[in-house]
Amino acid sequence: FYASETCQEQFISRLVWLGSRSALGLDGMGEASWRALHQTHRFKHIFSWLALTSAQIANTPGFAKGKSEQIWRQFNLARRQSFTRWIMAMDIPLTQAALQASGDRSWEQLLMRTEQHWRQLPATGERRAGRVIDWRNNPQIKTLSRWLAAQHIPGFGS
Repeated sequence: FYASETCQEQFISRLVWLGSRSALGLDGMGEASWRALHQTHRFKHIFSWLALTSAQIANTPGFAKGKSEQIWRQFNLARRQSFTRWIMAMDIPLTQAALQASGDRSWEQLLMRTEQHWRQLPATGERRAGRVIDWRNNPQIKTLSRWLAAQHIPGFGS
């Protein structure tokens, strides 16, 4: 989830996946775009792009006016994605069907769930339920959730 000098390619790959239809569906955001943004703006984590301004995007080397405007639009559309899409983008160890079945629409609801609750969801046994608990208690995930709340992403703030 966090950029480091030793894992640059893995970080770029995660950004590419994040922009795919499987995650947030950011049209026009391929590897070259993510790489240019990261090299110019030195993202700290996979959601750092949410803090970019339209001027910062426009001043990214290699971006024409039309491209930078498209990226700005896509980033703003991403802000309105559902809580479920954002949680999937955070790589929760559940299927999308199981997450939908949970009925959780906020980080607060997700935190209140017990391992027993997770085990009752489709395709979620004891092992996967334990992984969900470990995932939500991970300090990096907690930090990202607070950061998303500060960015006013649906379901993360009060």
